[in-house]
Amino acid sequence: MEHLMEGCRKLRKPEIKDCPFGNAALLYNLKKYESMRCLWMSACNVIMNSCWILAKFMPRLNVEVMKDEGSVHDDADELYVYRSVAGLTTHCPLDGRYWSKVKDMSPFLTVLHAHVSFKLYFKKILVF
Repeated sequence: MEHLMEGCRKLRKPEIKDCPFGNAALLYNLKKYESMRCLWMSACNVIMNSCWILAKFMPRLNVEVMKDEGSVHDDADELYVYRSVAGLTTHCPLDGRYWSKVKDMSPFLTVLHAHVSFKLYFKKILVF
């Protein structure tokens, strides 16, 4: 991943299917993500903690993580990282305005967010 990011300086919208890259590759050269429009990784070997770190240290990025229903492992099945000129998304607010909508679904899903918008989706259940 580091060779890809360093060698392709004008890389803007990479979509990596059956991604062989893991946590170290995701967190390598975080500043490069700000110049990209988006990054899509499917079937990736990235754990949720790495997604948290990315969301925490890159506050201008929106980080979306998709997991299969009933998935018990800590890996993210798909990862979508993008920047928005409008800023952070507001459908995952810290003040809990939308928490009542998902409270009854809490046994089936986990909603994670730091000071940035960090959303967790399941493939068939859209959280927000």
